[in-house]
Amino acid sequence: MSVRWQCVALSLVLTRFSWIIWAESDWYTQLDNTKWLHTISTVLSGGIQIAELLERGSPVLTHCSDGYVMHSLRSLSLSLSLSLLIKPLTRILVSRWDRTSQIVSIAQLILDPYYRTLRGFEVLIEKEWLSFGHMFSARSGHGGLGNASDISPIFTVFIDCVWQIVQQYPCSFEFNERFLLTVLDELFYCRFGTFLYNNERERVAAQLKQRTISLWSMINSSAVRFRNPHYRPNSRRLSPSASMRRLSLWTGYYLRWTSFQHTKESVSHVTRKIVAERELLQRQLCDLREAQSNSSMNTPDVGSDDTTDDEEDEAETERVHVDVSPFSFGTDELTVNDDDDNDEYDTISNRAPNDAEEASASSSSASSQQNSQSVE
Repeated sequence: MSVRWQCVALSLVLTRFSWIIWAESDWYTQLDNTKWLHTISTVLSGGIQIAELLERGSPVLTHCSDGYVMHSLRSLSLSLSLSLLIKPLTRILVSRWDRTSQIVSIAQLILDPYYRTLRGFEVLIEKEWLSFGHMFSARSGHGGLGNASDISPIFTVFIDCVWQIVQQYPCSFEFNERFLLTVLDELFYCRFGTFLYNNERERVAAQLKQRTISLWSMINSSAVRFRNPHYRPNSRRLSPSASMRRLSLWTGYYLRWTSFQHTKESVSHVTRKIVAERELLQRQLCDLREAQSNSSMNTPDVGSDDTTDDEEDEAETERVHVDVSPFSFGTDELTVNDDDDNDEYDTISNRAPNDAEEASASSSSASSQQNSQSVE
């Protein structure tokens, strides 16, 4: 069964599952009869095998069974070097030329961590699918002008394989499931010029860069929506499994309009909300730390502040003391602080000692008079 008819059979099973209750009893049987997951497993196995050969240092040449398309890999390089003519050559034959882009892209995704980033995956699609000449228009049935027998979900199989690897390594990819869904949806919506026409020559002739907008421009302008909040860069080679026991149906794409899938979407929404709140709190914390550092830089020395404050306190105390007391007592004089009465009360010098001297002088004069009287 070809991939095209596998996709048709899968669509029928999904339609029965959505509308007929009794279809749930033989759900896995019907799903297995479509052979869809078998195709996913086969494509994954080819990409894993290429990655293992390249890691061991063996050059790899991939081509179709009729020899029309050739693709060489040498340490992740796409140029066919002379070393291929000298070293042993490993050939992997694929049933159709569409498989070339699939398995080569998966191999690079496994080996190179750059292609697991958001920008890197965009570069991978541009390089191995668009520039390589995958017939997006014919395989996707754009416009309904081509041959119906050419329609085949080749690119959908590749994105499904990527999703399977993401499920096994959920923290090694910068992009999330929404990104993969958006790429597949825009392939058929044709709102952007990225996937239009069959090759680069047709795109240049149609002046797509001048007349349309790239899908990557839209995604990169709001990259936060397509980033995986659990992403942790992983420079190691991935070792995904192509076993049927590890593969599952991509319910987020094929069954996303069913009721039970809404729960998963709500959890994803809550996760993004928590991540956004965490980033907001982190920015607020950075702003507070920056404001605190700026205030500490603008504040003078602490020691000089203490000295200045002490001097100001002493001056204030003296001023308050003078203002409260109407007089200031010194050793020699008594000064009146009221400025209005300075003319009337200017200075009184040694008033208490002078009174004592006058009293003693008067007493002495009185005693002398008594003595004179007694003598007389």
